[in-house]
Order: sequence, then C-alpha cells, then structure tokens
Amino acid sequence: MTEKKRNSNTVSQIILAVVVALLAGGTAPWWWGEVFPAKDNDDTEEVVNLTEQEETNNIWRKGRLEIPISSSNSGRVADLDEGNLIPLGTSISPRDADIFAYHSVHDIIIQPGVSKGDGITFDAQFLKMADRSIDYQECKEAGSLDKISQHIPTSNIKKGSCICMRTTEGRLARFSLIKENYSGNNRSIEIDYIVWKKE
Repeated sequence: MTEKKRNSNTVSQIILAVVVALLAGGTAPWWWGEVFPAKDNDDTEEVVNLTEQEETNNIWRKGRLEIPISSSNSGRVADLDEGNLIPLGTSISPRDADIFAYHSVHDIIIQPGVSKGDGITFDAQFLKMADRSIDYQECKEAGSLDKISQHIPTSNIKKGSCICMRTTEGRLARFSLIKENYSGNNRSIEIDYIVWKKE
C-alpha cells in the first residue's frame, strides 16, 4: 500500500469515527475546536434584547388614549400616569393632566397639561421630539438638554414621531400620535404611550 493511500485511509477512518460519534450523541474530540474554530459570538443582539427587557420591566403603564380636542376650557385632558382622561370645567382638579389638545386659529395644538395660569408653565413638561422611536435612556438624557416648545402644532408632528415628556407625577413618558379626527363635533387625536416607573 502506498504512503498516499495509507494517509487517505487514516483520514477517512478519523472522519468516519467523528461522524458516528456525533450521530450517536457523543461529543466532539478535543481537537475539533482547533480544526473548526467557533465563530466569534456577536453579542449585539443579546445586548439589544437585554435593553428591551430592562425597558419592559421598567414600564409603569402603557396603552392608547383618544383625547378630545377642546376649543375652550372644557373637554377632557389625558393623565398618562393613570391612563385615563380628566374632565375640565368640573370640581375634579386637572392638575394631573399630562396632555391637553386644543384648537387654535390655524392648527390643533398639544401642550403638557393645563398651564399654571400664565399659559407657559406646566406641571408636566415636553422634553424631546424625534421622527423615530425614543427609548427610556434617550428620554432620560433629554431631561438635561435644551427644552422643546411646550405648544406643539399637530401639523409639525410627522407620522412615526415620538415626543418624550415628564409627567405631572415626575415619571418619564413617551407618546406618538397615531390617529387624527378633525371633522365633525367629536374631534380628537389618538396617542400610543408608555410611562416608565420612577427611578
């Protein structure tokens, strides 16, 4: 038997033994990792999933709300901390209001709740607007940056945009405008929102 055939038989026997061992439920031999090195694990997906999980565990409340558009100091405003609407012009205090939508001369405006009487200061506060989703960390960092307008025309809000805010109870939240109804007597906007737990 020639040297070439002997080497070929030896390699064939090794391969056959490894295949049989693997099929039978055995483990790979010690040299398997040397011959077939494992690919480097890309931890990016794992980190993203972990971040999403942490964000999910940090959620205080989430959902959708349809907020009526007011033309005066009547109507209803959104309380994101409780996930409900508060009526205006009643004995119930609107102090917990986080989003107020009203009709101005040329547009529908949203603001962070009802002002403290001067039209410019609020118990809630808009922090950032972006034409994409905003996560908890970005919303948190926006709290220390320059503030955005507290009166946002809905015509300036693109589809898919997010607004980050601090609620009247001091929680970070984000919301997106997902539906508008500007015709008839029951005009409204619909938002999708997430409120995170206090740290």
